[in-house]
Amino acid sequence: ALYLRASEALREYAARQPMQPLVFRKRGTEVSLDYYRVDDALWSDPDQLLSLSAASLRTARQETLAKQRPLRLKDLPNLSLRMELLLHEAGVRTVRHLRELGSKRCWLRLRAINQHIGFKTLLALEGAIEGRHEAALPQTVRAELNEWYQETLKGDAS
Repeated sequence: ALYLRASEALREYAARQPMQPLVFRKRGTEVSLDYYRVDDALWSDPDQLLSLSAASLRTARQETLAKQRPLRLKDLPNLSLRMELLLHEAGVRTVRHLRELGSKRCWLRLRAINQHIGFKTLLALEGAIEGRHEAALPQTVRAELNEWYQETLKGDAS
């Protein structure tokens, strides 16, 4: 069986064509979720099914983004209150600004304030921008950042 996540378009469709909600038992109690079973009538209308599926996916993505949007830099993975304060000192005060600048430019701003900022901070910034722990960054990203970091340090030395 296929179930679609509730969306405004699906609710409008369900008002005209009743749909069966997804219900399961949890500790002996029935729990109804905001998903609805695709019935035979909807299966026989591929254009409508595709349209409702797309609306469900959009709604799910919007809800996920709304839940994941941190309000402060310290709420991002890898960033502490101390790092948030350093970023503020470097002129990076919002998550949006961090993402716009990117990890390299933010790292350069931090390095201008504190010469002890190292490679781990660069990885932390990249991870924060990508929304994952720095240890979970793909090897290709880590290698590219390491190469940039090494070249930047050579440039500083000369």
